[in-house]
Amino acid sequence: MANRGLRIALTMFESTKLPDGWVQGWNQGDAVIAPATWLAKAFKKCGVYQPVHVVPLGVSETFFVEASSRERRRFDEPSEHDPFTFLCWGDRGMRKGWDVAARAFH
Repeated sequence: MANRGLRIALTMFESTKLPDGWVQGWNQGDAVIAPATWLAKAFKKCGVYQPVHVVPLGVSETFFVEASSRERRRFDEPSEHDPFTFLCWGDRGMRKGWDVAARAFH
């Protein structure tokens, strides 16, 4: 059988809404791994009932330091009152949709 053992979804999808079929698919597995706490909460609100584990992928919080206070700051919850920095890092091939991301941010 091809699907023996644990079935864990690892996603870098960052949105408060999931595409059609994703919730159903993830709920057929054993767990989901998300890169941020706010995403885990959003996935649960969308109907994911399997465990959602937060594993920060590739970002060290030690680099997010307030210039004035020099205290570490967490960016777990987006807020309409705080500044937001948008970074889209990837190859410039049309398949990656960099042009769509740039237009959305603009």
